[in-house]
Amino acid sequence: MGRLGKLPPAGRVSVACSHCRRHGSFRVSGLLSRYGPDIETLDLLRTLTASCRHQHDPGSGKRRKYVPACLATISEPRWAVPDVVPMPNPSTQAYMIQTWAEGSGGIEMHVGTVYQLAVAAAAFSAACHLWPDLEITLREGIRVLRRQDRRTRGLDRGPDLGEADAMCNLYSLGRRGSADLSAYFAATRDEAGNMPELPAIFPDQMAPVVTGGAAGRALTLMRWGVPGPKAFGEHPVTNVRNTASPHWRPWLKPEYRCLVPATAFSEYAGTKPRKTPVWFALDEDRPLFAFAGIWRPWTGVRGTKAENPDRAEAEHRLFSFLTCPANGVVGPVHPKAMPVLLTKPEEWATWLDAPVPEALALQRPLSDDEMQEVARGARSDGT
Repeated sequence: MGRLGKLPPAGRVSVACSHCRRHGSFRVSGLLSRYGPDIETLDLLRTLTASCRHQHDPGSGKRRKYVPACLATISEPRWAVPDVVPMPNPSTQAYMIQTWAEGSGGIEMHVGTVYQLAVAAAAFSAACHLWPDLEITLREGIRVLRRQDRRTRGLDRGPDLGEADAMCNLYSLGRRGSADLSAYFAATRDEAGNMPELPAIFPDQMAPVVTGGAAGRALTLMRWGVPGPKAFGEHPVTNVRNTASPHWRPWLKPEYRCLVPATAFSEYAGTKPRKTPVWFALDEDRPLFAFAGIWRPWTGVRGTKAENPDRAEAEHRLFSFLTCPANGVVGPVHPKAMPVLLTKPEEWATWLDAPVPEALALQRPLSDDEMQEVARGARSDGT
């Protein structure tokens, strides 16, 4: 620990003896005013345990055999938390502070998980002050509450709790039904049934996907959001950028690839006081295309409170889709990334059936002349 002056004044040091069971906790600010900042750890320990009958100073003569030396130890706190900050009580809602790797789009470091929003916000501010050059997010599940951007080094409050994440977490199928999707993507089996119109698809919602396989293509329903790594709480991930990650590698095999049909997708423009949804499509008529998706089976608790009020575990099929660098159309609104868009039948076949290296060659932005911005402001696109 060194000198006492190296410790923050708001912290506390603890002294305990394993032999006589004496123990005490001392505020650093009080010790500084009493002994000064230059007192060394050993001298402070001896001072605080001077009344212990087991105390024995080196060079003070041979002690009696039945009197052991004092076994007291001194330790500093791991975290210096001022008394004015209440310690959080664990709850069901976790807030995560994370830094993101430049280029790969993946999580670089999980700073911590906090169960109280006020404390999480304070921890986020401290992380931004400590690492001003990194991209840092404060997340509630898959929603970004606050963000420090790597490029601007500015703090962005991010979307309100009711808005989608700053990544692509909102897309549309307009008025397309299962028959339209089956015919367009050459699915020989329609397992989606009587599908409602889906002008706005949000994370954790059921949506149609097209899978491949020896039996032919099938149109089926899955839930949006694949669990992330267990080390980070398995929170649902809707967009996958770092395909080199060991966590995603097993689900890049042909049997776990899928097409995610869409007519438009939304990114949020950083307007104030609220972010503005901006919709992108191939053209004004909103023809169908597909995101390059992956899926996996998973057992656990998913679904809205209306769907699963008892929060019971069940077997689920979950999907996500790949992202890539933004092109010149999406970049002015969302420079970080955009979804991988597949627009041609040969691309659909490659993604569903080709070996992994060939399939991953499709993880690139669509050219600027093949898409455009089609709408702003609305949280759905029913065209």
